[in-house]
Amino acid sequence: MPPPVNAAAPPLPRLAQAAKRLCRGFSPVASLPLHLAGTDVTVASDSLPLVEVLSDYFREFSRDPGPAAITILVRTTPPVPPDFCPGLDLVDQPFDPRETAAKEQWADLPDGRVVRKKRTGMVFAFGDAVHVAAGPCLDHADQVVNFINFRVAARHLSRGCLLAHASGVAKGERGLLLAGVAGAGKSTLALRLVGRGLDFVSNDRLLVGADAPRPRLYGLAKRPRVNPGTALSDPRLARVVPEADRSRYASLPEDRLWEVQRKYDVVIEDCFGPGRFRLSTGLCAVAVFTWRRGRGAARAVPVNLAERPDLLARVIKRPGIFLASPGTSDHDPGSFSARLEGVTAFEFSGGVDFPAAEDFLLDLLAD
Repeated sequence: MPPPVNAAAPPLPRLAQAAKRLCRGFSPVASLPLHLAGTDVTVASDSLPLVEVLSDYFREFSRDPGPAAITILVRTTPPVPPDFCPGLDLVDQPFDPRETAAKEQWADLPDGRVVRKKRTGMVFAFGDAVHVAAGPCLDHADQVVNFINFRVAARHLSRGCLLAHASGVAKGERGLLLAGVAGAGKSTLALRLVGRGLDFVSNDRLLVGADAPRPRLYGLAKRPRVNPGTALSDPRLARVVPEADRSRYASLPEDRLWEVQRKYDVVIEDCFGPGRFRLSTGLCAVAVFTWRRGRGAARAVPVNLAERPDLLARVIKRPGIFLASPGTSDHDPGSFSARLEGVTAFEFSGGVDFPAAEDFLLDLLAD
């Protein structure tokens, strides 16, 4: 007897089918038009309180209503179950094989991706023309903020941008890319430079475009988050720490204060004035920080990044589950060294010295 013939596997649902399931009964009551990194975005939601939260968060990037390159639908529902769409099998494993635990369940479809946050039940369906978030959005507005930023970033990546693990500041069209591992002081230095007259471009992630005659930086509209050591060392930032927390930190020695693992959002407009948060500038120079506390004097040395893969590794941010796609450029040292060819670059080594680094970088931009 011949072996039984297996029935053909059912076709995967299209992204539009998953989005339709998420949007069943969806009726938007408010919308938010935004201009983010050169991209017009409209966010439509069935929750007026959520739109109010998002409007406050993105208040520096509002625009007049009109056509948008990206329309994001945000539906507030209870946590979305994994089986919300028949035929859609969400994989419960890390998207990045280097990770040991999965925070998301996900599936790649022929025309996009669906991601479900396991802890919150938030679900995101996205592709070239579909941008949907659903779940307890008001309870997890930070995930909606990230999704909005990621959809803009994905558009830039699809046009050849590279993603850097860096903060950005600028003087006019002369921008600085500040790179380093977590804890290197990128955010602290960026905010100190803003306090000395520069504009803020981005925190922790920067998109590097291949514009001529030099690359162009695009930032994400994400508020920088600082530890109490950073906040309380600058009178302009101290306001972000609640009075009760300030009293608790008052007895800590300075070195312990910098080790506190609590983070506070910095609203650039409130701390430094309006118009100081911009999301696009030309790239003037790259600074990579390998310094550490207690290693003596800080040193700034010119480097050729093409010859320093160890430094390029501190610049590269590999796109994650919300950004990686078949159309995304390779994020490897070769791609980055080619993109940054001819751009002035420095390594800051030795001990941590923010005032010295500020003076050096401000002099660099003044040339």
